[in-house]
Amino acid sequence: MRRKYGLAVAAALVLAIGSITVAFASSSSRGSADHRVQVIRLVAKGVQETNLDLGKKGFSQGDQEVVGLNVLRDGKKIGEAGQVCQFVRVTQSSATDLCQLALSLPKGQITAQGLVKSTATAGPGTFFLAITGGTGAYQTAHGQVKITATATNEVPVTLYVIL
Repeated sequence: MRRKYGLAVAAALVLAIGSITVAFASSSSRGSADHRVQVIRLVAKGVQETNLDLGKKGFSQGDQEVVGLNVLRDGKKIGEAGQVCQFVRVTQSSATDLCQLALSLPKGQITAQGLVKSTATAGPGTFFLAITGGTGAYQTAHGQVKITATATNEVPVTLYVIL
């Protein structure tokens, strides 16, 4: 379960939090005129992953997954991303990770974090992380990241960035 789950979350962030093609799908105003929502659609592909057995021997609470990702637009690298997830709850049928993601995009960085629950049979499926901040053009960013884990290491990621 750990390996399957880790790649899905990492490629998804993973976020990643397991290639990332960025397309600015839409920019629109929602709610207050002071805030602008930018929707950024991504596809994440992990390039490096390390699993750390930090808890009890074997898959257990405290273990970590560290993932490096490339960020691409139209197949060309435009940046990098990194994700760290630590298992905070592990049972025979499920696991919960606390995941942190940082994306380096051409106009700045975006960070996100949250809890991700996975089952032994279905993996994490679609989940959300909270955008916790950013730099550059994203210095006032908040919102959420939607990640849909797949059976491959290419995973759709959508950022809903409120600026």
